[in-house]
Amino acid sequence: MQRLSRFGRLPNGLATLILLWLLTACCLPLHGAELPLERAFWIDASGSASLDEAQAHPLQPAPAVLSLGYTPAASWLRITLPPSEQPLWLVVQPIYLDHLALYSRPHRPDGSLGDWQLSLLGDHHPFSARPVATLHYAFELRPSPTQPTVVWLRTQTSSVHAVYATVETTADLYRLDSVLHLGAGVYVGVVLMLALLALVRCAVLGDTLWGLNAVLHLLTIACALVFFGLPARYLWPDQPLKADALFSCMLCLFNFFNIGYFAWLARVFGTPRWLFRLLLLPLPLLPLLLWLIAAGHTREAMSLNALVGLLYTLLGMPASWLFRIDDRLLRRMVRGTHTMLGLYIIVLLLSLLGVGRMTVLHLYPAMGMNLLAAVTLYMVLSRRDQLAQREQQLLREQVRSTSQRLAWEQRRLAESASFTGMLLHELKNPLASIRLATLTLLRDQFPSAEAKAARLQRIEQSIDGIDAVLERCRQVDRLDQGEWELQRVDADAAELLHDWVALLPCRERVTTCLPPRLDARLEVGLFHTIFGNLLDNALNYSPPSSIVELVLDESAAGEPLRCMTLTVRNAVGKAGKPDPTKVFEKYYRAAHQTTGSGLGLFLVRRLSEMLGGSVCYRVENEGAADERIAFDLTLPCA
Repeated sequence: MQRLSRFGRLPNGLATLILLWLLTACCLPLHGAELPLERAFWIDASGSASLDEAQAHPLQPAPAVLSLGYTPAASWLRITLPPSEQPLWLVVQPIYLDHLALYSRPHRPDGSLGDWQLSLLGDHHPFSARPVATLHYAFELRPSPTQPTVVWLRTQTSSVHAVYATVETTADLYRLDSVLHLGAGVYVGVVLMLALLALVRCAVLGDTLWGLNAVLHLLTIACALVFFGLPARYLWPDQPLKADALFSCMLCLFNFFNIGYFAWLARVFGTPRWLFRLLLLPLPLLPLLLWLIAAGHTREAMSLNALVGLLYTLLGMPASWLFRIDDRLLRRMVRGTHTMLGLYIIVLLLSLLGVGRMTVLHLYPAMGMNLLAAVTLYMVLSRRDQLAQREQQLLREQVRSTSQRLAWEQRRLAESASFTGMLLHELKNPLASIRLATLTLLRDQFPSAEAKAARLQRIEQSIDGIDAVLERCRQVDRLDQGEWELQRVDADAAELLHDWVALLPCRERVTTCLPPRLDARLEVGLFHTIFGNLLDNALNYSPPSSIVELVLDESAAGEPLRCMTLTVRNAVGKAGKPDPTKVFEKYYRAAHQTTGSGLGLFLVRRLSEMLGGSVCYRVENEGAADERIAFDLTLPCA
């Protein structure tokens, strides 16, 4: 799905088509250089007057568009043409006029006038009988080359009585028809693209509103095709009443579907329930309008349809301000769109009802209005989807954050349980040893010096074991709290290791391979903690009489930074080899023969990473009699 910008941007191709349509729409009312015509009119209220009666009545100057609203009256328009040597055409718009009658008198060669001739057009007359197959009505004229020519145009219709009559040359006649075809094609293409995009979004998002939007666009296309008179030309050229009934029905269906769509839109945006029900009230009138059209009362049905549209627009504009929309931009888009369209519709419908004067721009009013509504509604729904996606993304992030926090809490609880279990388990044995040694000393009244020293040494070892467990727990807590500050100093790593090994109680089990000197910038406290944990691990988990090897070396030349590698090797003891996937995990211990916290190697890895180094575990001579375990610690020297 195309990514939308802040304003619900349309695809570039669609924007180009819309611009093309607008340019085309601007050309629709244009005609060739109009001849200087004289227009005058008379309104026949009875709708039954003859030409003689029309000629007998005084006439009034006619406006460019003669508009009477919905009325059974007939209008008589007298048009006086100047002399012309070329054939001309009287072009009459709009296309939905029912009955057009043109009265003209040909000029005889001697300059006298012949008898009146009658030509009939309108959407109640077959398209196949038209003198030219164009999307507007055209009467052929034969003007006199020497004197003015007078024709009378009578119009009567059950639709809006609006008559726009001009005189065009043959070239301008076909040019206007091409422009109308082009405008209809571009308009249908743009709205069809919007309908397809709405259908895709409906399928992807499962949103009913997008589905209704797609249906609305398809109804808009159907109305446009009917409005331009295409069904009369291509479907029923010999059955005009079908095309006329289809036009009236489509207008009613389109109007009432707009009513239902707006009500659903109000529901989606959380308007009060009473307002939603109020917006649905006009819908039961649709069957009545369709019945009136089927019964032949088209004028009454169309007049009622326009009145319902006007009243609903007056209701819908303030209703859009009651939509519950939190986003400021979307709220302004919805209110601005409905206010702008509402004012446009009010002005249009008032002119259609005969209030106010119509202009040439009113001849195809639904095209611009419908396209504007289609584009703005697409932008509104796109903005709504954008906000919904943003809200879903925020919700997913909250769920992910909550899940991570829950997982962290579970890990903390698991670690706390493991820590408590480890602490109870590891302190139980040394405390038992202390208790046993103490009881033995209390019961033996005359112990030998050697036995007393042995028992005291055992108590001291147990206390050291407890102290080691607690010290590692304290170190891990400092590490987790971020309280371990680095204070690097220049030191000789080889000398430090040599001195620390010399202080070991069991130094006879440790062999070293150290360089004479290895200068490095170290955090001595952390280095000592790492070294001590590696060495304690090797001494505790190797056979009691085995040798632990300690090798210190500087990395090979060519490295970007000077590094040193400390390797600690020991033979495999009764506990066996540690699990390589768990060896550096917190509280992991391969065996529990000795007192320990399971935190030593965990500290080694975390502290080495703090110093910018690393530690790895490997097995040497695996499967052989001299199989050994090795830990390689690499630290930068600078």
